[in-house]
Amino acid sequence: VKGGTFSKTALDELMNDGEPAKTLAGAKAMVRAGADPLAESWGGYNAYTKAIETFKTAPMARDILMVLATKDGLITDLSTIPVPTSSIESANWYSNNSSEGISLLGGNPLLYAVARENSIGALVMLELGVDPLEKAKSKPYTIQDIMKQFVKNKEERWDKALYATIQAILDDPSKAKKATEIYDGIVADAAAAAAAAPPSKDVPVPKEAADEIVAAINNHTAETPAFDVIRAHYPTNATYTLESKLTNDATVLTLACKKNHVDLIEFLVNDMKADPNPPKVGQFGEPAFMCAIDSDKPDTCLPAVKAMSRAGANPMDDGYGGENTYTKAIIRIANGPFLREVLMAIATKDGTITDMSTITTPTASMRHNYGSENTTDNICLREANPLHIALGTEKTVGALVMLELGVDPTAKAATKPSTLLEILKCYHKDGEARWDRALYKTIQAILEDPSKAKKATEVYDEIAATVGDASDDPEYVAPPPPAPSDDEDSE
Repeated sequence: VKGGTFSKTALDELMNDGEPAKTLAGAKAMVRAGADPLAESWGGYNAYTKAIETFKTAPMARDILMVLATKDGLITDLSTIPVPTSSIESANWYSNNSSEGISLLGGNPLLYAVARENSIGALVMLELGVDPLEKAKSKPYTIQDIMKQFVKNKEERWDKALYATIQAILDDPSKAKKATEIYDGIVADAAAAAAAAPPSKDVPVPKEAADEIVAAINNHTAETPAFDVIRAHYPTNATYTLESKLTNDATVLTLACKKNHVDLIEFLVNDMKADPNPPKVGQFGEPAFMCAIDSDKPDTCLPAVKAMSRAGANPMDDGYGGENTYTKAIIRIANGPFLREVLMAIATKDGTITDMSTITTPTASMRHNYGSENTTDNICLREANPLHIALGTEKTVGALVMLELGVDPTAKAATKPSTLLEILKCYHKDGEARWDRALYKTIQAILEDPSKAKKATEVYDEIAATVGDASDDPEYVAPPPPAPSDDEDSE
């Protein structure tokens, strides 16, 4: 009996039950009593489509559909079973997981199973005779059209074995009655091929193992070390590698850097032979070395930075927006001696390079705008080098180190302000020049005599000891006189 606002049959209503065992028992009782699984509820849905929507995992997904089809075994010859149909006329249904909405007006239960990502349901519908060539009334029309909607981040993520099974049945419709057998064979062949293939960083770590690895690293302490968990989940016969992604879209080394676990970094690189430059991961594509600075505690990152630097990590490997490890350190770490230590650890591979003339000059592409939040004039720094970034973020120590490491003080950014002096002149507030005047004069001295760049800090210290107040600077802008008071008592 239908009833209620949305007019559901009793059997359809039963498919909403959240307890599979009770649902299966109830369905058996209903079909033995003669309930029709094709009787339509509101919107053209019936017991088949509702079961496909509700149950997707074995064995329940197959059991419930076969109970509906065979009237709990009363029909043993599958060729006599009425082919499941549905009209799905009153509303558009789609998979919430697809990158584009899938409308299924007029779709049959097979199309519906594919759109709902229910592989078991699709296989049973093929075995029960649903025509794989039948089209829906709205786009996407065919099974293959639907499956091609399941694309996310340019990666095909549909059930490839189901896709191959459907293609085989389209080539030879007589295979439909053995859809599950064909599907299982394709799955077994794929597993055998994967087992025979060499390990690949493109193969993600299985979810269960990845979850355990992430939890172990997050909880890593001297009392609860993560070493054994990592060893156990990266066996020599694994199809994935230490550079494969975990469930949080990080590699194991990236996560160790993010947590500043120095002993884990050294264990992974030295004992497990992890690549110190694993694939960039995460929403913003950060290299592992950058993650050591862009960590939970950037102010205590020096040991992790030293470990990655000794391991040979590339500090100029670009992340999101053209940032790299140098610019990330300048942006994230407060101005002061600690910033110098971090930058020098990066540049000299923690002291293994002692001849400063052999150091690769720091660069950065900076495709996005960066600037100091403290300026009254916006500072845009596209295509800027680390020296520009140091000035734009008011990091005097960072600027001096970059000059000493050979960054060209005459290079221009692609956007205004483009030169070092133009950046410094942006720092005006309430009519008072507030840049680091000793740094300003240091840069002027280096522009006049580039040989002084290698001793930038020494030049700066000498100037800082003698520099006067702002009023003797030709760039000084005097504050405006105070406005007349409107106070009645002012006279």
